[in-house]
Amino acid sequence: VMVEFDFHFPATLTFMHMASSWLMANFLCKICAVVPLPELSWTQIFRSVVPISLCFSTQLVLSNYSYLYISIAYIQILKAFIPCINWSLSIAFGLANWEWRIPSALAIITCGIVLATGGERNFSLLGFGLQLGAIFVNAGYMVLGEVLLKQKGVSLNPVTTVYYVAPWTSLCIVPAILFCERGSLDALAGKFVRSPHVFIGNCLNAFL
Repeated sequence: VMVEFDFHFPATLTFMHMASSWLMANFLCKICAVVPLPELSWTQIFRSVVPISLCFSTQLVLSNYSYLYISIAYIQILKAFIPCINWSLSIAFGLANWEWRIPSALAIITCGIVLATGGERNFSLLGFGLQLGAIFVNAGYMVLGEVLLKQKGVSLNPVTTVYYVAPWTSLCIVPAILFCERGSLDALAGKFVRSPHVFIGNCLNAFL
């Protein structure tokens, strides 16, 4: 949508994804009641869900902005670095045990990414920095989910996670839209009228 459909507003697109995902999760949990919904207190929401949502929204916006500067193929290569950061943070927070075979495997992955970066023809330092930032924030998001939810006995499946996290993630994205993408609503209105199926399909795909 951003590249081929010329809609260069990543934060707005991410907001649409989160809002539509919450509507779908609400439909499954509340209206159809096909997915059991655990009740979280407001204290649990503010202490656990909101920090996770802040990390998640930052990761999504940074990652989506990187699509404007570097190729999709190169982004997928950079995402191979995610296990390296996740494992390192898990070790730092005591969530994983040290095993010597893991660093050697991660070193091979890192070397491969370095070689791919050196051979990238359309390399953009800004795009690289945005995607790398998204990877680090994603690792923080994963660690927070483990520390703030699972270790406190809160068990959420993918649908209930979306139900609780998506609305707060949407709110966290609003400032980015207001300060960086003020013309996005006009652009969205014009393009949505011409091709509503593109945006609807994109939002459904984001939920799936």
